[in-house]
Order: sequence, then C-alpha cells, then structure tokens
Amino acid sequence: MASGIYVSSSAARARLEQLETISNNLANMMTAGFKKQEAIYREIHNEVHSSLGSPDQAQGVRLPTRFLPEDRIGTAIDDHYTSWAQGPLDETNNTFDLAIEGQGFFSVRGPDDEIMYTRNGRFTLDSEGVLRDQGGFEVLDVTQQQIRIPVNQGQIEFSYDGQVSANGLPFAKLAIYDFEANPDAQNNQQAQGNQAQGAQGAQGAQGAQGAQGDQNQSFLNQPNLNALLNTQLDPVGKSLYKVQDANLITKPSSGIIRQGYVEGSNVNAVYEMTNLLSSTRLFEYSTTAMKAYNEMDLQAARDVSRVNA
Repeated sequence: MASGIYVSSSAARARLEQLETISNNLANMMTAGFKKQEAIYREIHNEVHSSLGSPDQAQGVRLPTRFLPEDRIGTAIDDHYTSWAQGPLDETNNTFDLAIEGQGFFSVRGPDDEIMYTRNGRFTLDSEGVLRDQGGFEVLDVTQQQIRIPVNQGQIEFSYDGQVSANGLPFAKLAIYDFEANPDAQNNQQAQGNQAQGAQGAQGAQGAQGAQGDQNQSFLNQPNLNALLNTQLDPVGKSLYKVQDANLITKPSSGIIRQGYVEGSNVNAVYEMTNLLSSTRLFEYSTTAMKAYNEMDLQAARDVSRVNA
C-alpha cells in the first residue's frame, strides 16, 4: 500500500478536527464570556524518524517500537489552545449584568460543590434572591459563600472592586480571581528532585534530574499567565472552567467590575470564516489525495494479477 495514503489521511483527520474547532467558535460567537480555541498540530513524521531513523533502516533492528503503517502519518491535533484575549464590553444597563475589564474570573459553585470559574457575567436572581449565573450555579463572594441580594432594599450597586451595596450600604464582596502557580509546591518538587539526585549514582542521577525537572517544571515556569491558564484550566462548557491541578492557586484579580455590561465573545467572525474556507479546501485536497492513492493501489493490484496470469 502506498505510504502517501497515511499522510493524506492524517491531514484529512487533522483538518476535520480543526473544522470542528472553528465551528464551535462560530456557534459561540454570541455567547457572553466565551473564549475561542485554536487547534495545535504535532508533526509525527519527524518524531518517529529522529528516534529510529527511516522505516527501511529500522528493518531487522530489535527495538521495542516497531514501524507500522500508521507510523507514517504526518500530523495530528496535539491539543487546543484557548485565547484569553479580552472580548468587547457590551452595554446592557441591566443591574446584574457584570463584566470584568482586564484579567480575572468570577467564581461559581458548580455540581457537587465544585468551584468553577467564568468570564460570563450575565447573572440573575432566583426566587430567594440568590445571585446565580445562566447555568443556575451560585455566584460566590470572597468567602466562597453565596451572595443573597436583599429584596426591596433600594438600588443594588457593584463597585469596581466587586463590593456589593444596597442603597449605599455594602453587604458582600464579589470574588474576582486570578491564578498563579503555588510556590510551596515548586519548592517541594525541587527538594524531591535534589533527594533523588543524591540517592542515585552520578550518571543515573543526571538522567533522573533531567526527567524530573522537565515534568515538575512543565507548568510552574510558564512564561506568562496565558500559558499557565491553558495548561491548568479545563473548559467544561457554558463558558465555565475548572482547575485541573491543585498546585494552581487563586489570588485577588487586578481586573475591575463594570456594572451594566457583559463581556462578549472574543471570536472574530471574519477570521473564523476565512479559516473555515481554508480548512475546508485543505480537507478536500487531502481526501482527493487519498482517493488518488487508493486508485494507485487498485491499479497496482490489477497489474500484478495480469503479470501472474
């Protein structure tokens, strides 16, 4: 079988996943607080060849990794990158519509009392006066408790720092958080690495130190906040995110609250439509190449049968 069919099929699969990502971005273009995602590609061909050489060179070599046809694929979707760029602030003049200008996340209590984070500030009150997001989850204050708005107590105001007041009297403070790596966890991991180095021989210790260092510093030494958020915040739908690593800790945000506004999606419709058309063409080219390679294989099979006859 022609190896090119694996390259073209991997390209088609990668483009199909990219089309799904673009479609999701366009579908959420009007979702408040939504952050667009982009697909990240990984080149597999070079990874295989750099470790084992070409498939021809690997023949007859006893190694734990074998070259299979699928090892010839060229690219694959490695991960998805979230763009944390600020979305436009749309004025609504609704009392409980809030937007964060700058960095930060609102805190809500999700299913099973799990704390989640969102940039979607389109809030409402339930029948008991509890402030909730669009999914019905409680919006939390700085003490991780629900915010109950007093009924018929005058005008409700949210200050730039999250202070909640009724008729000029503050009674709660909205939680607005940023994230940072836990320095204690970093120090503990560094100490563990030093212990491992001292317990092993010189050559083995160097190898263990390198492997341990790469693993432990995978997110603790991220160059900026965006990279940290992309590695440690998981989207769970409805513009909600949850922390996937306990070493990520919260801190007060530097962002400010804008009452009567909501943050729109940061999806650029023109950019996404351009990507959609480009990815569609590339997907079609890849499937056409797959068909061509398949025809080559069929023709080769027919020619061999005639020669044998």
